[in-house]
Amino acid sequence: MSEKSLKSKILFWYRVSLRKTFLYNYKYGYLKYKRFIIYKKSKLIISKDAEIDLGKGHLIINHSHFHRRFRKHFSELILEKNAILNLKSDNFSICEGASII
Repeated sequence: MSEKSLKSKILFWYRVSLRKTFLYNYKYGYLKYKRFIIYKKSKLIISKDAEIDLGKGHLIINHSHFHRRFRKHFSELILEKNAILNLKSDNFSICEGASII
């Protein structure tokens, strides 16, 4: 593994909220595949009655195209009672500062 590749992997895991990423992958049975990638400064409120189907893709929350070390804005995903989130694409990103309710 090259030094640049190792550095980019370390920076990636530094930016990700490990606790939230692990929790949501475990909760929805995606732990083996790491389908949720949740960056720091993300707000998730998901009702117990909400359904999430990521298919074969990944849901990336609070992604920044500018690779900021410290994110300035929150992103939020709020799924209320009986809400259904069904991804039809391979990957879906909720970028920094976006809200989906």
